[in-house]
Amino acid sequence: MSMFKQTVGNFLEKKWPWAYKIIVLPKRRIQWFFIWRKSGLAIRDEAAARQSLKRARGFKQMVVPERDAVRYVGTNPEEGTAQLAILMYHGCKPSDTVFELGCGALIAGYPIMQYLDAGNYFGIEPNKWLVEDSLKIPQIKETASQKSPRIAHNTEFDGSEFKTKFDYVIGHSIFSHAAHWQWPLFLKNIDTCVGPGSKILVSLHFTEGNTYGDVGYKGTELDFNEWVYPGISFFRKETIQDCAEKYGYNFKVDLVAPMLINIAHPGANHSWILLEKK
Repeated sequence: MSMFKQTVGNFLEKKWPWAYKIIVLPKRRIQWFFIWRKSGLAIRDEAAARQSLKRARGFKQMVVPERDAVRYVGTNPEEGTAQLAILMYHGCKPSDTVFELGCGALIAGYPIMQYLDAGNYFGIEPNKWLVEDSLKIPQIKETASQKSPRIAHNTEFDGSEFKTKFDYVIGHSIFSHAAHWQWPLFLKNIDTCVGPGSKILVSLHFTEGNTYGDVGYKGTELDFNEWVYPGISFFRKETIQDCAEKYGYNFKVDLVAPMLINIAHPGANHSWILLEKK
């Protein structure tokens, strides 16, 4: 979809929602139906994913977007809901423990907390002020008081202070900015916090690109020696897979997660991977 068409669609959605629903939305759905078939996403998996999204939308989204923290992370509330839907699709139950990488302004953390049993949401965010800014929002503060989230603040992806085995680890748009050495650092430090059957879902950019919008990169991850933000970094798929398998994970490229994120943020083209601890 061209930038012009996307801009027109966004304008109609805000100015005349009825026109957007009648003219633009059906056309987009048809376009993306064929894009996801070309990518290899089965129709039954897309249908199940949309059901998960419908369930996730039953939980409240952040409704105060005009805050410094929200502007800084650049994630919209619907993307937060999409991340809950991703967890649901992959079998996450309220009784499971979830560790969110780069929980930032709690845009995903807010709906995920609502879904989980009290004490089961954990996060890590180097920029402490992002979390604190969102906790000033009454609705977020109230949910946090009920659900008792625990959040660490370090740059090493180290959740060992929680002394908990996480059933799920999720990180949207974290490794899409990471240096090449941060992937093995993450796997090394998270290894003490997961057990057999634990699932890790993270987005990133592959040098190989993908069939739904990412054109890739001609170099390698070694070109990225430090954290890049708001720019992006890239990894070779074999680098990600080899390192994951070294730490005892089954590796899979996931197509459900990017589809759900793309519904929330049209044009989002991250690749997502699913790692399951053996």
